[in-house]
Amino acid sequence: MYDTYLKELKFKDFTPIQKASFSAYQKKSNIVGIAPTGTGKTLAYGIPVIDQIKSNLLDIQAIILLPTQELIHQVYEMLTPIRSSLKIKKVIGQDYEQTLLKVVSHPPHVLITTPHKLLSLITSYQLSTKFVKDIIFDEADMFFETDFLKDIESVLRQTNYDRVHLFSASLSNTMKPLINRYFGKYTLVSETKALKPNITYYAIEAAIDQKVAQLKHIVSEIKPYLGLIFVSKKEDIDLLEKALSTVTKVVSISSKDTSKIRLQKMKRIQALDYEWVITSDVMARGIDLTVSHVISYDIPKPLSFWMHRVGRTGRMGQSGIAITLYHHKEREGILKLINQGYPLKKATVKDGTIVLRRVKKQAEPVVYTHKKPKRIKPNYKKKMRENRGRKV
Repeated sequence: MYDTYLKELKFKDFTPIQKASFSAYQKKSNIVGIAPTGTGKTLAYGIPVIDQIKSNLLDIQAIILLPTQELIHQVYEMLTPIRSSLKIKKVIGQDYEQTLLKVVSHPPHVLITTPHKLLSLITSYQLSTKFVKDIIFDEADMFFETDFLKDIESVLRQTNYDRVHLFSASLSNTMKPLINRYFGKYTLVSETKALKPNITYYAIEAAIDQKVAQLKHIVSEIKPYLGLIFVSKKEDIDLLEKALSTVTKVVSISSKDTSKIRLQKMKRIQALDYEWVITSDVMARGIDLTVSHVISYDIPKPLSFWMHRVGRTGRMGQSGIAITLYHHKEREGILKLINQGYPLKKATVKDGTIVLRRVKKQAEPVVYTHKKPKRIKPNYKKKMRENRGRKV
């Protein structure tokens, strides 16, 4: 069906989620695609959507919506080579007004942006969506964990489109009402036979005032192919980058970076110019990097963020190591993760090696047992005296 793209993309074959999506698209169906990270979801919708675009129609025919700038850049780089004759444009939050006006006056065939930016283009710049065939929500589970929900509903109400598609690593209960409301009849395609992550999980305890020193020790001892360090608080990013820069090659990705700087950093990260990358949970989704080590500087809330963090390693048959730093107030979170099936092992790092901590077994308590006395029959003493009298 789309075999001509195999040679161009240098693929041997399409993945199961891609084949299922191609089939559903040919049936002109709305698609809900569910598959783990690394199974090819972007091309699952990208190839059929781009294939049907009319290059002689100079107007927007497909809109792809993503939650972060990094994902927008990544999808743009992935889809652009498929049909070089098409005009594909990415629009992010920090683009100047001149760029936005150009999108309206000289619209691309494919627009890649965020829901909020699309609404701004429609309401403030009168962007036309008259010829839009497909609108796609990619990495959709991330939309539903943030405050994107109102924007998504506004997009679906204010945009003209023939079909709507949603692709995600999981299908949560919060997604279902919106899907039922706006998707009508749809085809659910899913890939459940993905390779099981090959991850070894470690938990390293550190006092609150010693966590920075402990992390510094860990990254100075371990030499990863590429490691990600996740933090929940944005203010910790600069603090850790400054502390770790004295012992390793480290860079941070944060919301304060301009689009240009973030793109430059991502290119250097992909070129392996750094050993460690410090970031918030933004990079835990969809970014296409080969990662050998993941360190959670804390235990995030909700715990599902932790699961997305560790999911960045041990992918596509590769092995990975996930280290979680925690202090005594976070022990409950560690226990919850263990109870959910994540075999975290208490450890420490010594001479470049992760060493399991010995857990001292408590001595078995000594239990003293007392034999229960025999039950004495009523009038026992009286009968004993009577018997003695008879013998005399």
